Amino acid sequence: MSKVVTEFSSVTPSLLFKFLKKIAKVKKWDIEFREEIEFSLEKNPGSAAYLCDVSLSSAVLSDLSTLPTLSRNLKAADSLFIDQGMLLPRLKSYEALQEYLVHEAADWDNREPAFIAGDSDWARVAAGIVAALGAQRVYLIGDVTKLTSTLQTLQRFQLGVQFHAVPVERLTALDVSGGLLINTADLKGEKELFVALSYFNFLKPGSYVVDLDLESDKGELFKEAEKAGFAALSAGQFMCYWATLWFRHFFRDDKVLDLDDAKNIWAQFLSENSSSV
Repeated sequence: MSKVVTEFSSVTPSLLFKFLKKIAKVKKWDIEFREEIEFSLEKNPGSAAYLCDVSLSSAVLSDLSTLPTLSRNLKAADSLFIDQGMLLPRLKSYEALQEYLVHEAADWDNREPAFIAGDSDWARVAAGIVAALGAQRVYLIGDVTKLTSTLQTLQRFQLGVQFHAVPVERLTALDVSGGLLINTADLKGEKELFVALSYFNFLKPGSYVVDLDLESDKGELFKEAEKAGFAALSAGQFMCYWATLWFRHFFRDDKVLDLDDAKNIWAQFLSENSSSV
């Protein structure tokens, strides 16, 4: 009998979901993938695991009585797995981005300020990660009204870290030089933010620019950063880390999929979907 994986996402299916399906097909795993726009566990019982858009975190977490520390602290979840006999939220994207930065940005100097572009739940997760990796000053760029609660959440469990909210229009005037920028926003719909970020005048030469437009392999900011000579890291390579950790948790087996396998399958996936990724 097939195991069922259900995705709840306003952008259905997400790029990650399609990639997970591709991996399962290549590996010949007997998994049935289902897609839902509206989050509802009652209408979708019996799945072995659920993939959730991080923007649905509030609905997901409010429906559960037991929350692991990470999801409780960051008020976020991207997956639901049956662990220890109960359905528990997990943040596999957090683990994946942490590994991605540790391996691909190994010489990032965490004494330098870090910038997070975006004001969504995903931005809060990214800010929590760079703080956990030792950043002492983190600047979140976006709508300051939306970021107020984000800063309060982060400051409650990341003691000693300075979090700042920066409106988009003030970014290029900041008297700060950082070593890392992580974009969590969909820049196709945020032209003002894209233009401000593309100046890169708030970064030191050789800084890391991580473009996590999760519906593209290499987003527009990635391309601009490459042209400007920065160390650009793509969403596509991040997806490989995320998918690897996700399936390892799903099967409870750290050897079921390795990163090189995931990267090879991603290359196949791109060749088959070049017009849409």
